[in-house]
Amino acid sequence: MVQCTECEKWRLVFSKKKLSKRQKEQLGEVLSDVDYTCGFLFDDVNLPHGLQVFVKDHDCCDHIEKLYFACDEYEAICIHCGEYVQDHDDIDFYPQCEECNEDPIRKRL
Repeated sequence: MVQCTECEKWRLVFSKKKLSKRQKEQLGEVLSDVDYTCGFLFDDVNLPHGLQVFVKDHDCCDHIEKLYFACDEYEAICIHCGEYVQDHDDIDFYPQCEECNEDPIRKRL
């Protein structure tokens, strides 16, 4: 994952092939030096040989990708703004902070 330096929302990094442990480490090193902003393409990033990754085309108004919440060990963040949510126990809706006035988004079961 990468975090937008403007809106501070987390964005998922995708790869066509499963990355090895070493490739994940290399990618982490490269991404730590990148100032990511929504809409950024990895075309100009010097990635290790054979490593091809991308982030979906987002802008700062987009909510957090639902796929983020598919992981069993995700941190509870608001689907709208990306702020951390303290007590989220509702399994029918994605986490949402108290400050966001948008309608809650129901999970598909």
